[in-house]
Amino acid sequence: MCVLTRGRRSRSCSLRTASIIVGKAVWHHRWSPIPDRVLQPNRYAAATRFIAANHRLPTADEEQTTIAADSQRQICGNLRSYLGADAHEAEILRLGIVPTKADIDTTVSAIVGVSEADVRQQYPRRHAYSAVLAAGFAAVLDNGKDPHVVYRQVIAPAGLNGITEDGWLGLLYTARATQEGRERLERDSQLTMQNMMDEAKTRTAKSIAASTGPGGLSNATAANMVNKQVDQLIAAKDPAFRAYLAEYNPDARQHPMNGDHFQYLQQRRNEYWRAVISKLNIRLSDPTLFTACKLADMGVTVPK
Repeated sequence: MCVLTRGRRSRSCSLRTASIIVGKAVWHHRWSPIPDRVLQPNRYAAATRFIAANHRLPTADEEQTTIAADSQRQICGNLRSYLGADAHEAEILRLGIVPTKADIDTTVSAIVGVSEADVRQQYPRRHAYSAVLAAGFAAVLDNGKDPHVVYRQVIAPAGLNGITEDGWLGLLYTARATQEGRERLERDSQLTMQNMMDEAKTRTAKSIAASTGPGGLSNATAANMVNKQVDQLIAAKDPAFRAYLAEYNPDARQHPMNGDHFQYLQQRRNEYWRAVISKLNIRLSDPTLFTACKLADMGVTVPK
């Protein structure tokens, strides 16, 4: 029984574990407390939407009202996504899906490493971009200048890949919110080309290493495999689904299909996953999340 709350100290959950072998790694599935990151909204994303709608930074009052309400919607989206992923993991175990090395290699092959030539080409632009942002942040945050004026006088003339005024305000919001956010946006102006090359190589190496580790690309491979197997399970019992599935191609731009047929596929898939989610043992110590996030729509049973 999982007890999910927003407070860090009040979560508790009985733990069941199961494992399958993925390559050389043991991949664990746990019914456990929902991680903090799921219930912590991205206020920057909420602020970006506010800026796009209002073309200005939010006031302190709007931070507590409009941004807070948008953040609650993010929490609901995060929670629903987490439960959906949990349902996928449960089905992977139930169906005994074990990605082979070839399956994983297919996923890994999608990762394209950054070459030295790429970095040499990108470096001047990234360095200049970060330097201009640093100048803009200094003008507004350190010297109190109007952000709209700074955009017209500093940011827009520099080009910055055609960054819009709303885009500039979104970056300014991040820099204003935390010193860490500001330093992250300004850091490329401090990097040498060799620094940037070393970072690119490290990122690529980590991505490839993750392909055989818990929570890495092996899990993504298994998730893709379970989606395909679910399609086959539904098709075996539903002639219409089977016929429409034959029309389906993930690259809809190259192989468009009848819109009604696609909606039918999605409807039947959603029904399947709602049934899976309804069997998960989910309990909310904060019952407001059940209604606020419309969890019943995705199959979560009413908390007792």
